[in-house]
Amino acid sequence: MFINLINNIAFLVALVAVGQLVVSRFPQNSPGRRVFLGVLFGCVTLLGMVNPVNFAPGLIFDGRSIVLSLAGLVGGGAVAAIAAGMAAVYRYHLGGIGAPVGIMVILQSALLGALARQWFLRRGDSPGTKHYLGLGVVVQLAQLGAFALIPNRAGYAFIEQAWWVLLLFYPLAFLFLCLFFNIMRSSRSIGWHCKAPRRL
Repeated sequence: MFINLINNIAFLVALVAVGQLVVSRFPQNSPGRRVFLGVLFGCVTLLGMVNPVNFAPGLIFDGRSIVLSLAGLVGGGAVAAIAAGMAAVYRYHLGGIGAPVGIMVILQSALLGALARQWFLRRGDSPGTKHYLGLGVVVQLAQLGAFALIPNRAGYAFIEQAWWVLLLFYPLAFLFLCLFFNIMRSSRSIGWHCKAPRRL
């Protein structure tokens, strides 16, 4: 199971990296760029959900929390809403006892990313490595909390086995993607306005 989780993360990281190369060709600050970003993150999330770790009937786990929180951090509310909407509809379609919690994870991950973006903007300073890593941990703690709400305590078995994977590899994968997107140095291209950028 752990190998499958890590493979799922690597798969999503590769897709997002390729997508960034494509989206970089769009005109800066254009509406089309934001729509494309939203659809890109949504499609990457769906591909990860198509290749999940099946822990039990109706319970699937994947890297959607990483991609959707990154969508909110990189693109803001609009990008996060598009990506989360696509993912939520698909998770509802899949059904199972884990569907409500799965949708909750989708929405809270996108929201946390978007809220973090607003917080960084209000601070007027660029986020650094520790901020990205901290956000990654917060997103995964929220996901673990959501797992505990799965009916009949079905999520507890997964939490006991995989908590260390979620709190170690997932935040590191999130950090890698943040550094790859180079949010700090690409502030103009994604609408990030900071006073005094500092090195990561």
